[in-house]
Amino acid sequence: MAKQDYRNNSDRLDAYLGKIQKIFKTIGNSITNLHRQRTVHGNLNSESCGKFEDGWKLTGLIGAQSIGNPMMTLHMDSAAPPEAITFIGNGQPTAQLLETYPASPTVDIWAFGKLMYEVLVGKPLIPRDPEKNIRNDQRYLTILGCWNNDNMAEIVFSMEDTGNGTLAADLISHCLCKHPEQRPQSMEEVLSHPYWAASSSHRRSTSGNYGGSAKRRFHA
Repeated sequence: MAKQDYRNNSDRLDAYLGKIQKIFKTIGNSITNLHRQRTVHGNLNSESCGKFEDGWKLTGLIGAQSIGNPMMTLHMDSAAPPEAITFIGNGQPTAQLLETYPASPTVDIWAFGKLMYEVLVGKPLIPRDPEKNIRNDQRYLTILGCWNNDNMAEIVFSMEDTGNGTLAADLISHCLCKHPEQRPQSMEEVLSHPYWAASSSHRRSTSGNYGGSAKRRFHA
């Protein structure tokens, strides 16, 4: 049953969100273990998270890099964060992916927030042109490179509008900050957020300090 079918049934919605939360927690723990080995995945998305007989695991590790080493943005694909974008030319500059970007845990943290948003909200963080390679999708690259407070406010609105509540909105919006130094600096920090420990009803609540602080920060 699709998530939108649950919206008018709080018990079903709570059960759905609780199940999704457990999957995200498992994925988050896998990323944590990878980072403890000083390795960055670089291309975390729905296709690189697979369910096998003994649970959920990360795939697509061929392009992973040690922290600090150059990582090919071609490997990152749609998991690339805003800092992997540069603008060239005068007048109306063209957005393009850098060839490489230093591997950092904050790259995976951006991708983790993006994955959570897209699963919970049910739409892409930034729409892609299916006919174009990401390097040729100028609209996508421009939005990513110009990521700003309006985009962040839209994340908070979409999360709460789809019944996900302020705790999820706060966690995801922090992961999706434009500047890497403003994101959580480790997956341990991500997994220590109150979202993971909240009861189902609190998790989807639209009241509380976390969502309110997020809204105020993005409109400042």
